[in-house]
Amino acid sequence: MKPNWFIAFPISPGRWHDKVNENIPNSFRVFHPNDLHVTVAFLKKCDELQIENIADILQRIVIERFIVATDRPLLLPSNDNFSVLAVGFSKGNSLLKKYISKYRTLFSEVAGIEADSRSPFPHCTIARLRYDAMTKRQSLVKSVNSINIPCEEIIIDRLALYTWNDNRKIMQFKIIKEQMLY
Repeated sequence: MKPNWFIAFPISPGRWHDKVNENIPNSFRVFHPNDLHVTVAFLKKCDELQIENIADILQRIVIERFIVATDRPLLLPSNDNFSVLAVGFSKGNSLLKKYISKYRTLFSEVAGIEADSRSPFPHCTIARLRYDAMTKRQSLVKSVNSINIPCEEIIIDRLALYTWNDNRKIMQFKIIKEQMLY
């Protein structure tokens, strides 16, 4: 199976991630700390030439480091039909939206796909609902919404090209190329 590729801002785990891990229902599979990111552009399956071109563009991106702050837990895509537990951002959300809007079109074009036309919705996925828990969704909403995620500042200092990890039982994703922000 050919892996998917995407561009994202890596997110550093901290106290907020520890707090979520302490309180998350076991109906979720928690992501490895190295899997935490905010997606900029989902690129689907790419060939070697597309990956080379994407990596080349990535190395030319110039963005100043910025700070985001964790906010509240989010069940996505909705409280009624979620498969993902994520965290939103209170501080830096508008900058994330700006960069997602600006760069997902560029990277999508290089990948030869149509850019996502939805409004950017910055978030960091922290867990996926286990398949055997899909029927328990409604009973989980209250417990997830009661998780008190500490407001913690995170420095966004990299933009990276990701793909699937070789052993997805350990980590879901791996970084192939990254650009440090200045």
